[in-house]
Amino acid sequence: MAQTDPNYLAHGLYHPDIQAVVPVVGANPGGLRWANSYSVGNKCYCMPKATYGLGIADYPVETPRGWMTVKEACEMLGGDPKGPSGRPIYNDIQCGNGPPSWDPKELEHFCPGRVDIGKSGCGQIGPTWRFDEISTLPVPPPVSPKPPPPPSSQESFFQDIGAKDEKVQGILSGQTWTYQSSLSVVSKMDQKYLQTHRSGSKFSYVIRGFTPNKKYRVELGMAEVWEPNCERGKRIQKILIQNNLVMDNLDVYASAGCRKEFLAVFDGNQAIQATSSGTIKITMEAIVENAMLSTIKIEPASSNSPPPPPPPPPPPPSPPSPSASSTKIVIDAGSKDEKPILAQGQTWTFLSASNIKQGKTSLETSDRAMLRSHRSAPILTYIIPNLVPRAKYKIDLGFAEVWRPNCSNGMRIMDITVNGSTKKTELDVYSAAGGCETAYVESYSDISADSQGDLVIELTATKENAMVSYIEITSVSSDHVFIDAGSSDENTSLVSGITRAYGSPSKTTGIPVEFRTHRWGSNFTYTLDGFSSSETYFVSLGFSEIYSGSCADRMRRFRVKINGQTVESQLDVHRSVGCQKALIKTYEMKPNSQGKFEITFEAIANNAMVSYIEVKEK
Repeated sequence: MAQTDPNYLAHGLYHPDIQAVVPVVGANPGGLRWANSYSVGNKCYCMPKATYGLGIADYPVETPRGWMTVKEACEMLGGDPKGPSGRPIYNDIQCGNGPPSWDPKELEHFCPGRVDIGKSGCGQIGPTWRFDEISTLPVPPPVSPKPPPPPSSQESFFQDIGAKDEKVQGILSGQTWTYQSSLSVVSKMDQKYLQTHRSGSKFSYVIRGFTPNKKYRVELGMAEVWEPNCERGKRIQKILIQNNLVMDNLDVYASAGCRKEFLAVFDGNQAIQATSSGTIKITMEAIVENAMLSTIKIEPASSNSPPPPPPPPPPPPSPPSPSASSTKIVIDAGSKDEKPILAQGQTWTFLSASNIKQGKTSLETSDRAMLRSHRSAPILTYIIPNLVPRAKYKIDLGFAEVWRPNCSNGMRIMDITVNGSTKKTELDVYSAAGGCETAYVESYSDISADSQGDLVIELTATKENAMVSYIEITSVSSDHVFIDAGSSDENTSLVSGITRAYGSPSKTTGIPVEFRTHRWGSNFTYTLDGFSSSETYFVSLGFSEIYSGSCADRMRRFRVKINGQTVESQLDVHRSVGCQKALIKTYEMKPNSQGKFEITFEAIANNAMVSYIEVKEK
């Protein structure tokens, strides 16, 4: 949460009670009028006449005595005998540590900290309440039980956590920030929810009003939309529910990719039981960078009702094949019932009653039919997933200017990028096609899918709206394989022998991401199938010595064989390139008579290892 300086007292910059300084928006505080707490040494107390803005008095907090409301906790803790006079005073109820009130008059999210020294004190955070001393205090009188909520009041719950104007329906504790991306997200839910998130080093939501002790399905929605973190190991977090660890070492990018929906669902045997007071507490805690969360959805667990009869057993899955078979994907972008793989923000479709002239193209009649309609927006982004990583594809984008107000030069202009690379600037479809209602196609060959197997196509308007009628993706490399061997989600059905994945992606940032992990073992073999036995291929193996215990010459040596032929008799990666450096070995080979490549790694000293394997046509 905070940027803590252990030498505050030595610097003499802050009051000795201050524990941390955090970046906040800041505001011009109202002094005592805003004060809800004060500090004495390492203890925080509520002000004798705290304002308890906007229902904060009834927010639940967890104590050694169980759940209490904020007001009950303040009354239990009491105050310092000398009172707040001359002590640092703070805007929120716990000396800047939350929970914050949403009262707009108190601006606690902008200025949670000190309110007695002007705007510079807004980010100065004091100590927390000392609940460890609560056992020495008298037991409070029993509180009259509140009537239970109506059965339907909290049987269903949804919270858009990242929205800037989000009004917390539960209690939010911990310093957090919101972030909103302007880029689109591949999502089954409305993408607007995943374009934003709330982040912090550790923060919790406590939601009340559920049926005591009943089990609920909890769904937490996330997407990695912060571009600097679109890399394995850049953001890692853990999830706790009811203070129990339910998910550890979660890397949303590694699990789903960049700008793609990830749902952490806890149901069935993992369903969450509400407390005896009907609360559910969700905590996000950072391991690397900040934790983040976009949505919370809670509903009765499937186990609360009789389970449906089991479905018939599915047919046995076909064995996985790493090779890229012939692929052709056609997206009729302008169709009203087309479900865009990704279309950023609000888009529109338009259908012309006119037939499309062939113009300079040689399109089939069916392709020209798709040109009668188009999808338009200031920015159109399509992500085509599940392709072969790094395989080559041909992209055809079909256009026709059918909106008659734009049927003149310079009325609609756009730029086109593919996987971040600019392919066309200042495209004027009317001018390029030579007229209105005339076909025009932009074609790009030898475009590689990224390391996640995605193609990202963006059309950005510089005048009027960008538009496209259809997108056609065709595989141009029939035999291409890329295996990220060290990835935790790598398909290990392709490898035989006892192996383990190892990696330090957050530490080895000076090399490409595919070299930051590896798979190791004493003797293991990858078997890759589906190649033409008469063709010659480039087989590339990537290595990097990222294990510090082997960062010396001769500490790790191993043999590499392809289809029984030794291609490396004593490979010593460190001796070849050094520590945490990329090494690529490429061989021209033919598959065996069954169209297979069997790539074997045999240890000589320490264990053999490999970071990635790539096979492509010569």
